[in-house]
Amino acid sequence: MKIENIEEEFKEFNILIADDNNELLKSMESIFSIFFKDVITAKNGKDALKKFRDRKVDFVLTDYIMPEMNGEELCENIRKIDSSIPIAVMSNYSDRERLLKMIPMNLTDYLVKPIEYNEIMELLKKFANRYYGIQEDKIMINKKTFYDTQEKTLLINNEPIKLSKSELAVLEILVAKIGSVVSTDEIAISVDEFEVKSEQAVKNLIHRVRKKIKIDGIEDAIVNVQGIGYTIKKT
Repeated sequence: MKIENIEEEFKEFNILIADDNNELLKSMESIFSIFFKDVITAKNGKDALKKFRDRKVDFVLTDYIMPEMNGEELCENIRKIDSSIPIAVMSNYSDRERLLKMIPMNLTDYLVKPIEYNEIMELLKKFANRYYGIQEDKIMINKKTFYDTQEKTLLINNEPIKLSKSELAVLEILVAKIGSVVSTDEIAISVDEFEVKSEQAVKNLIHRVRKKIKIDGIEDAIVNVQGIGYTIKKT
């Protein structure tokens, strides 16, 4: 996925930033508030973990050295709750041993202080790529919706959505040809075993799938191409 307008990518999302340096924390809050809906701050790992549990958090940026609970312990606890949330760690100096210890935690980035503005922009791009699922087995339908080709599962906000066999069949053919128009006849053939044969039956099936993947504030993923068929636009 090409990140074209980084300023707009995170407007619906929240980030948790943890650092015991009050001046730096305020500076980070000021910068990241330009991009994020809400910037949640914490002055130690223990407080950060509590806020992670209590609030809706989409991204995490934490210092390594903190009182009560350090960055490594915080990341370990977060990974027990959420195995995929994008996490970046900051440190006052490059410490290879620390970084190596944290590799199994699947970090998005590891930043050495002082952090320059261009490094923050690069971090945001990495956050976006990680969040939007740049993975071969996950195809993005819109910002919050993915189709997992390995598990044959529709995911909205990382939660699986139940589909009937016929709904799954029509979604699969649209996803397989994402960006291209799939004719009504082609859809009918692909779901023929489910007794979906007429044009009206296909319309009804598409309508059901649309309802299940509809998210307020995001345009319909499935587009009707009048007289031809349907498509999922490339994101």
